[in-house]
Formats: sequence, C-alpha cells, structure tokens
Amino acid sequence: MIKIIKPVTFTVIYAMLMAYACAHEVPMWGYGTDGNNRLALTAAGLNDIWAGSDLGEALDGTDRLYAKRTLTETLEHDSNNGTGRWRNPHNGHSGAVTLLRTYFDDNGKSCLSCKTTLRANRQDEIREHTICEPSQDNVTFKSAAGEEIRGIFIAPPKIAPTPAPAVVMLHGCAGLSKNGRIPEREQAWIDILHRRGWAVLLPSSFASRGLGDLCEIPISQRPIHYWEQRPYDAKGALTYLQSRHDIDYERIALMGWSNGAQAVLEYVRNGSPVETTLEGNDFKTAVIFYPGCLGGTKYHKNFSARIPTLIQHGKSDD
Repeated sequence: MIKIIKPVTFTVIYAMLMAYACAHEVPMWGYGTDGNNRLALTAAGLNDIWAGSDLGEALDGTDRLYAKRTLTETLEHDSNNGTGRWRNPHNGHSGAVTLLRTYFDDNGKSCLSCKTTLRANRQDEIREHTICEPSQDNVTFKSAAGEEIRGIFIAPPKIAPTPAPAVVMLHGCAGLSKNGRIPEREQAWIDILHRRGWAVLLPSSFASRGLGDLCEIPISQRPIHYWEQRPYDAKGALTYLQSRHDIDYERIALMGWSNGAQAVLEYVRNGSPVETTLEGNDFKTAVIFYPGCLGGTKYHKNFSARIPTLIQHGKSDD
C-alpha cells in the first residue's frame, strides 16, 4: 500500500507512524531547539516538568494553556534569569518560569536549567529542573551485503516504554554530516520523534564508503546508487536495531529524503533483491519525502510496496 499526500503535514506523517509502528502514544520528552541551539522546553515538556507534582495535577486545561505559552516563550526567547509569569483570572491559579542558565555538559550536550513556581489551591510549589539534549552514539553495523556501515544512534528517552519503537532515517545525496553536524532537516525530525519516545538510527551510507556530497554528480556516474547499496544499508540498520534489548523489534519504521527516499522505495518494492535477505520481522511502515519517482516507475511499471508506505511530495519539489 502506498499513500501520496500533498502538502507535507506533520499530523499525517506522525499518524502514519503511530498507526503502523507504535501501538500507543508515550509522554513527550520536554525539549526543542531554536536557531541558536538553545534547548527550549516545549508544550510537550509540561508532562515532564510537573511529573510527580500534586499541584501540577490540580491545573485545569485553561491553566495549562497559560502555562504552556509562558513556558515556551520564556525558555525560547528570554536571556538567563529571565522570568515569565502567568495567571488564570478565572480560578486564581498562577505560576512563573525562570531560565537559570544554558550550558554544555561534560559530554558536550546542550542543557538548560530552569525554576518553576506554581500557586494553586492556596498552596505554593517551587521546583528546579535540568534538561539536556539526547546523547548520540557512534555505532557500526553490517549492511545486508556485508559492508561495514557507520551511523549515529540516539537512544530512546528515559520516559519511553521499554522496549521502545525506533526509526531508521536515510539521508539525501548530500550525505549525513555537514561540518561534523547532523543537517537541520534530519535534526528537526530527531527532535520531534525523540520527545515522543522514539529511538533514531541514521546510517551514514556515503561517509562509510569514503564519499561525501554526491548531489552535483550525475546519478549514472555516482559510485553508490539508491537501487543497489543503500537498500542493503537499510536492512542492516533494521537487523542492528532488532538486536538491541532496548528496541521493540516489531515497531521499527523507515524514513528517507530525496536520494534516501528513493532507496526506501527500492527497499519496500515487492520483488526487490534485498527482499531475499529478510528473516523475521520487516520494517513496520515507511515514510518518505520527495523521492525521484521516474526511475522506479520506468523500470518497475507495476510497482507495489510490501509494507505501508507514505510518500510526501510537494508541487514545487525538484
């Protein structure tokens, strides 16, 4: 089954992942990242910030809307020691959040500490919180063709169920890393999925073979192709994740962009050579962004996918 949706919407994409790869929603991990790489507690972070708080349980829906707005605006825009305050005029409940500092820990991860004040039911509560971005581990695994592939693994957050669902992300023709950093596109989706309880694995198909950005090279002249090596990289990533005790081997999804999306189409295609390497559970679902579909439809006119696959393609995509 293949679904094509225009334009790109997070709701559709996440619904697809939830429907096929995750049996239930998990509490959201409480951080986001702005352009200055400052971690900011988002609305999702309310669940985490007031976990175990009796007064937090006393907040009604309107309270949480006021608190959500104050929390995000303060932590995303204010300087250190900036304080934002809110008050619900209907019940008198009120609160404040103060960003104490942002810093890098000993492992180089971005962190923030903040203080929250809450007044409800004539009681006051003051708490301090420290939140850091998820750790990234360099891993290696074998592709289904036996090649050694390097990748970046982001473990599931502590609040995720054990074992946790996972996503394999296939990069585009520019490769995985630019100047030693994950591109903003992939990082944005890491943030979105991680704070919803997912682990993420990003295979570095090009750098593992000593290659860099291939976008300017004609497809026919590239030393690695989406229809040859990269589907086997995806299968190797699946096998690696299924071997981990912290990952639910039945709830692993596959994502890809551009060249990586084309690799996903080849991977999920009924009759693809990589299908012969499958033993046990396959990916549960696939979500891809703006693949070049001409090659697939030209050489496989009766294309069909063996797992549910969502294609996101905009009218102006090149």
